[in-house]
Amino acid sequence: MPLVWVHAEHIKLLRSLWEEHVFDMPPQPRRRYQIDGVHSRHVSWRRNQKTQVIAAGKILRVELPAPALVHWSRENWRTSRDVMTTAAPFGMHVVDLDTADLEVGDEIVFTLYWNDERRWDGQDFRIRIV
Repeated sequence: MPLVWVHAEHIKLLRSLWEEHVFDMPPQPRRRYQIDGVHSRHVSWRRNQKTQVIAAGKILRVELPAPALVHWSRENWRTSRDVMTTAAPFGMHVVDLDTADLEVGDEIVFTLYWNDERRWDGQDFRIRIV
């Protein structure tokens, strides 16, 4: 019976189409995100989802599968900062980069030092503020 949940989802979809609205939508998330318009202050960057632009005022959150040092700059390497990731749930390691005050047209550049492997990633990642 591995596909029982698929049949249940199909029945829920048919009911929603018949009623012309999603019938099993929880009211709290709907109010928060659809009515009140709450949005996250963070934009995530991952190795398998390399965000290339973020909106001005957002905070860049680097999410990695292993502990790492994030070596980054807001001025194209004229100055740089180092920040260690911290352990997060589900085996992730995250760090929030202080990007909320950057303006449209600014750019963030960073590279990674993998702590367990004791090696640099060997590439720069660039993210533009739009």
